[in-house]
Amino acid sequence: MTFLKGDGTNLVRSKTVPGNGRLTLFVDGEDAALADTAVSTTVVSDVPVVSERAMYWAGTSATWFEAHNSFGVTRTGQRWALAEGRVGQASQFETYVLLANPSSSLAQVRATFLPTSGAPIVKTYDVSPTSRFNIWVNAMVPELADEEFGVLIEVLNGVDVAVERALYWTSEGVAFAGGTNATATRLP
Repeated sequence: MTFLKGDGTNLVRSKTVPGNGRLTLFVDGEDAALADTAVSTTVVSDVPVVSERAMYWAGTSATWFEAHNSFGVTRTGQRWALAEGRVGQASQFETYVLLANPSSSLAQVRATFLPTSGAPIVKTYDVSPTSRFNIWVNAMVPELADEEFGVLIEVLNGVDVAVERALYWTSEGVAFAGGTNATATRLP
């Protein structure tokens, strides 16, 4: 497993999964450099495996409060689509578009945000080699205040990436009381 951090540094760990078995890895506990940081993970195996990502977060009593999960991407690509994102509104939605670039080349990415009202909003971002990049939509796309939207991700320079979306909201005055995650759909 190669853990891709936002700063382009990587950590590599090898694990053995028994036949017809399962391995659960607590990423924060794998290395101090992975604690409390955003990472994407590339998994390579000499036999077929199934990988997924689960994220849990603690409530006020330090117990697991909420979680979301998504399946691993089996193939990177240059065009991706996400059907749902939300910003602000009564539930104080927070949306993150998460990009992983496992290659050794910089990925130049165009994100076209498709709001439910108004014209598309286009932003470009550079995703460093062997890194993970977060588009925090609330802060990085202020034009989408209190809006619902979809997103088209297109790589402009031929580098394959993987894309997913995380969405969080406030409920009964508790920030990040709920959340969901979705892997983007790879487009031809």
